[in-house]
Amino acid sequence: MKSLKINLLLIVALLITAATVSAFTMLNNNQPEQSATLETIWYFTGSEAQILEAELWRNTGSTPEDCAVNGPSPCSISVLASNQGELKDFLSQYTAGEVADMSTQKRP
Repeated sequence: MKSLKINLLLIVALLITAATVSAFTMLNNNQPEQSATLETIWYFTGSEAQILEAELWRNTGSTPEDCAVNGPSPCSISVLASNQGELKDFLSQYTAGEVADMSTQKRP
């Protein structure tokens, strides 16, 4: 009789453990994937007419030497886009003027 109670308690503990693990697994699987969790600094290398062309932005290197307070083109922007494809999607949501306004420094 005593071993029956122990066996039942072990089975109940095992069921509770299995239910808990299943619940955490389901919650973890329902989390949306985030490809870019940190902002990336992108440096613009083109001319004013090319601001929305993602391939003219670079995420490596240093701030271009010709960055200044005034100018028609952005110097750099910091956005949640870790690759060219994500940057292209980001840029497609804005006008060239809006993107230029995102940069505190400008290029001639």
